[in-house]
Amino acid sequence: MIYGPGEDSFLMMKQIKDYAKGLVLDMGTGSGIQAEEANKYADEVLAVDVNPEAINYCKKKYKKIKNIE
Repeated sequence: MIYGPGEDSFLMMKQIKDYAKGLVLDMGTGSGIQAEEANKYADEVLAVDVNPEAINYCKKKYKKIKNIE
């Protein structure tokens, strides 16, 4: 099971543009929604999760985006 975006995710997304610069680390990426938003502003995004299902999901979803790993 992958943690999907909730109310907190959308509140955080409003703040990302002010803080996502350079290299961004998204700890506990889940569905990758924060990494996807940070990608708009940062040079590089490293999204990590302890859930292998979340990692596989994000690898497939974001494989065409060069600066998300």
